[in-house]
Amino acid sequence: MTRDGNEILTLTVDATVTACRQGPRAIEMTDRHVFAPWGLHGGKSGGLSATPVLKAGSEKWQDMREAYGKKSTSPYLNVRIRKGDRPRLVSPGGGGYGDPRVRDRELVLSDIRQGYISPTAAEREYGFRGSVK
Repeated sequence: MTRDGNEILTLTVDATVTACRQGPRAIEMTDRHVFAPWGLHGGKSGGLSATPVLKAGSEKWQDMREAYGKKSTSPYLNVRIRKGDRPRLVSPGGGGYGDPRVRDRELVLSDIRQGYISPTAAEREYGFRGSVK
């Protein structure tokens, strides 16, 4: 979830599954793998989509091109997922609306206290410098 200067919330899905048997097939047709959603009126760009895969026995996440020899990260079809492989689906975050640096400081502080954003990210994204106590 991200917030911008005008209190618009963007939810991002990030889910990982593990293949429990040999042979399920994956099909995906999503966008925003290359070009992020744009921001408006000073808002920042959103995040990118991704479908990384952690193949069974590996410690390196790979995209669909690397893991299964596909020409594209999306769309693709008929990808046979092997037992123990862990595909992960990450949806893009929407672009922001309004300059995040003008967001009310008390609201940024509230987000830090609730764990929505770290103090480091608050400084980087909102220009917030202050005590979190």
